[in-house]
Amino acid sequence: MLPQYKLVVVSFISFVIALILISIYLYFTKKKNYLWLLLLSSLPPLVSIFRQGSYESGDLSLNVYKTMALFASLKDGIIPANWAGTLNATYGYPMFNFAYPLPYYLASMFHLVGFSFLDSVKLVLAVSFILSGIAMYYFLRQYLIPFASFVGAIFYLYAPYHLVDMHFRVDIGEMTAFVFVPLLFLFSTKLLRSYTPFTLIFLAFSLAGLLLSHQAVSLMTLPFWSLYMIILLISGKYSLRDSLPICIATALGFGLASFYVLPVIWELQYTLQPSMAQIEFPTFREFFYAPWRYGFLFQGHQGELSFLIGYAQLIILIITPYFLWKNPLKKIHKIILTFAFVSFLVVFFMMQSFSEPLWHIIPLIKNFQFSYRLLSLEIFFTAIFAAFLTPYLPKKYMVLLLFIAVFSTILNWGNRRNMPELTDTYFVKNLPFSTYEGEGLTPAAPKWVDDTQPWFQSPPKKHLEILEGIGNIEQLNRSTTVHTYRASASSSLLVQENTLFFPGWEVFINGKEVPIRISDTKNQQGVMHFSVPKGTSTLEVVYSPTPIRKISIFISLASLLICTVLASIEHKKYSIGGGARIEHRK
Repeated sequence: MLPQYKLVVVSFISFVIALILISIYLYFTKKKNYLWLLLLSSLPPLVSIFRQGSYESGDLSLNVYKTMALFASLKDGIIPANWAGTLNATYGYPMFNFAYPLPYYLASMFHLVGFSFLDSVKLVLAVSFILSGIAMYYFLRQYLIPFASFVGAIFYLYAPYHLVDMHFRVDIGEMTAFVFVPLLFLFSTKLLRSYTPFTLIFLAFSLAGLLLSHQAVSLMTLPFWSLYMIILLISGKYSLRDSLPICIATALGFGLASFYVLPVIWELQYTLQPSMAQIEFPTFREFFYAPWRYGFLFQGHQGELSFLIGYAQLIILIITPYFLWKNPLKKIHKIILTFAFVSFLVVFFMMQSFSEPLWHIIPLIKNFQFSYRLLSLEIFFTAIFAAFLTPYLPKKYMVLLLFIAVFSTILNWGNRRNMPELTDTYFVKNLPFSTYEGEGLTPAAPKWVDDTQPWFQSPPKKHLEILEGIGNIEQLNRSTTVHTYRASASSSLLVQENTLFFPGWEVFINGKEVPIRISDTKNQQGVMHFSVPKGTSTLEVVYSPTPIRKISIFISLASLLICTVLASIEHKKYSIGGGARIEHRK
């Protein structure tokens, strides 16, 4: 039996085991805990992740390299990390100024406690998958009974795009963002209904988590989240005063994430990204049917991907208009369902090629690269459809739809060829070459490099080399952001620091700053040149926070301090009140 088919058998066995455990639980338990059922239901697609070694995918190996680079910065005491000095053949580049940082911080935490870099990335994928279902369940519980919330969470977990992201694309940023999208809606709903400082803080951290998880997903989500809050304010007859905690939490959330968000916005002008604004659109058919294995496999044999809405999701989508216009729904159910349905149609329109002119008019979204990223929102809306229709449909039909939603994706619970030989040893050895081989985040490449080939293929023989003059240079120390040398020059020297220039890099000779010239020499574009005087000198090449980074870090620390103070005050109230909750308003 071929390896890929063995994996299907393993997935099927995992599905059967989970089904048996769920059946036993339902049979012997009178009071059902749907959270436990959800946890059991989320495990089968995770089995294949933890095979030994790596596997063929979009970005699994690339995410390991990025985690290694971030961990190296943290090990050097650089917090927040921004310069990826071990990448790009050790020439480095400002990857973490622009790449979403939170997933790599989480992977670094797993590595810190003893997991390999590869397993740490896998753990972020698995934990994000499980937590996204739990987050969706708790959001839906604000409106629905446990079973309906369970249905919505399963539709969220087993949406084809969710599985494609986890197993085929391995987009660790979007996987992490899937946790924070429902959390954002959950805590904003709770905060509007009843103010507590802890809820405000949780909302702030949920927003910050989303912003730090994935730029595109957060930019897509925020307009619809804002619309959701406006609809709740109007339909619930709240006053503007009731929205004040939401506004404060939003400000704190942006404040917490500002150490990343503000430099991204400001320093974009120094990268190649503004010249790369092109959007790719899937064909209309790809949203409804995959061309492999009779529509049940979402990735072709050459790594081609199909971006389905989902077969069970389409059934729910088709019947939703009937319930909106013909069936008497509860008022709040109809409001939320209408919001989700209209939002779904708007997002679906934006994923079609004929919407391309809008992508170049609406600010920021033209940098999304792929319109199918919007499926991150579509799976959220289809999960809402499934959950909110559950109370109005016979339970046996919903169970059947659940089975279709889960079982129709079984071919995608695994991935392509497994490569057990690819462990951390391989990744460490290949780290300097990884950027040229595909890790390179081109939108983060400094604008001074060759835009046709921005990355270096192999490490330099020396990190600092003499271009003109006679002398000797000794490397004293080299960390991620501080490179120290001793120069003994018989004449003045022109030297080349084999590090890409980006705002923040400064050169000091005997403690005095000297000017930097950016090389435009073929095959060495973007590296730093500077002059060294005759005699013995101490040279320091330092990557320092720019003014925008200093301001943004200050804002983040101030926001964190405010959250800490609010939490301390609330904790004291609980302690004084003997644990009694203090309601500030009805």
